[in-house]
Amino acid sequence: MTEIWTIPGYYSSLFKNKLTPDYEAYVSQTDKESETNYAADAGLIISWEQLGNRLIFWENFMNKYPESKLIKTVKQDYNYYLSDYLLGMDNTPTYEREQDKGTGKLNDENRAEFNRMIKKYPNSHTAKKVKEIMILFDTQTPVDQIDEKIHGER
Repeated sequence: MTEIWTIPGYYSSLFKNKLTPDYEAYVSQTDKESETNYAADAGLIISWEQLGNRLIFWENFMNKYPESKLIKTVKQDYNYYLSDYLLGMDNTPTYEREQDKGTGKLNDENRAEFNRMIKKYPNSHTAKKVKEIMILFDTQTPVDQIDEKIHGER
């Protein structure tokens, strides 16, 4: 398999001062995000905090530019990031599954990150979703139901 990517910063330099504010913000952020691979081999490569920061950027983008022509793409990317942030990926899950009960327990690292998100951005949509998932895990909701709820909201 081969992937072809542009050099980070290429589009920002190419279109400098030639874009609307929403496109400028979009290109700048995607350039920053392309500096580091996000995931590989079904596992997250960046830190949970970095992923959380990406979520907040895109949430703020959607709030600032609700009429942007990019909004559909941004919402889709935000939802993929949110799903990975809340549940993890196959090789970097956010929880330990208890096979005999079908429930799960959030990893301490993820619980700490979720608490950071709630504290730093208490009124954000991301913090709201984090609170919801913490409650679901704390009330021993079956993991399959949690997964269905999160992926069903995309």
